[in-house]
Amino acid sequence: MKIAVMSKGEYIGSKFCYGFEECEYMIIYDTETKTYGSRKNPAFNTKNPKILKDFFKKTFIKYIISKPIESKRFKVFTPQNTKTVEEAIEEFLNNN
Repeated sequence: MKIAVMSKGEYIGSKFCYGFEECEYMIIYDTETKTYGSRKNPAFNTKNPKILKDFFKKTFIKYIISKPIESKRFKVFTPQNTKTVEEAIEEFLNNN
């Protein structure tokens, strides 16, 4: 399964970002291979959540770690006491 994690930086050790379209980066983590890649958030400049939701639809990502968002298509997890992307992923995996 692939998880999109909202981030303030390009690496798994970067600070977790509680925003959605407000975050500059996202980390795409693959739970099977335990690898990740990063990319700029396509909605960062416009702050339009629809752009980001469309990206997730096109890439078949269904799990998102971010602030709560309204969506019937995605499963959104909001970590509680998380500082880094890696900690957010660990908390997600421990709760699912």
